[in-house]
Amino acid sequence: MIKSPVKFIGWCALLLLSMLVLPAGAQTPPPANFERISADLSSQEKEERLSALIAMRGIARELGAGDRDAVAARCGDILRSDPSPVVRAAAAGVLEEIGTPTSSAQLVESLPRQKEVNVRKAIAYALAGHKDTESLDILRTLLRDRKAEVRGAAAWAIAQRNETSLSDDLIRYLRKYRKDEDAFGRSMAVRALGAHPEARDLLLRILSGDKHDIVLISAASALARIAAPGDAEVVEALKVAALSRNPYLASQSNAALDQLRTRP
Repeated sequence: MIKSPVKFIGWCALLLLSMLVLPAGAQTPPPANFERISADLSSQEKEERLSALIAMRGIARELGAGDRDAVAARCGDILRSDPSPVVRAAAAGVLEEIGTPTSSAQLVESLPRQKEVNVRKAIAYALAGHKDTESLDILRTLLRDRKAEVRGAAAWAIAQRNETSLSDDLIRYLRKYRKDEDAFGRSMAVRALGAHPEARDLLLRILSGDKHDIVLISAASALARIAAPGDAEVVEALKVAALSRNPYLASQSNAALDQLRTRP
């Protein structure tokens, strides 16, 4: 008989913990609705397949390693063969959530078959969370895609990954694509170059001459990260940008100036 209340509570806590901890090598049990969702992935109805993929994305991170690999393989099949572009894009979203080498391989392997812009965009976004070399090569390719939306998604993914090996590709992209349709992608490429001091001159020219405020805001932020505190040209360009009528650009430029002033 346990007489001490403290010892009794401790004993109960240990018992509960022992019930929760899985034995070594045991699989994490899938959520209760996993089997139903998995079955609906093979439905003849497009809406059911789409709903199942949305649900699967919501539980993907709760799955054990074996189930994640099985779902990745199934979503890869869907991404390569489903007749609906919307369903294929949703499958890419599930692979993004799984975030394993298996899911990355499925995304990379599926890209050459995709003609629709939204599916290629979905693959680019999904690759943001993967760090392998193969996915990096795919993003490099997508940065040269014929559609601005896809190029923008690739630039966003590269910025999210904080890649340090694609500075030359980003610089070429910024020099080649300057139309309104590429404003978002340019802003993401500029943001990514905030980790590359060698891009200082290009970023300075962009801050002083680009016509898109979204790009200018990214340039101000990027220059604050790589410029030396005493860089007079950068400071002057930021002071000019701080006078902008766009409150977001003015605010970011002032924040960049403060960052340079306080940097040791």
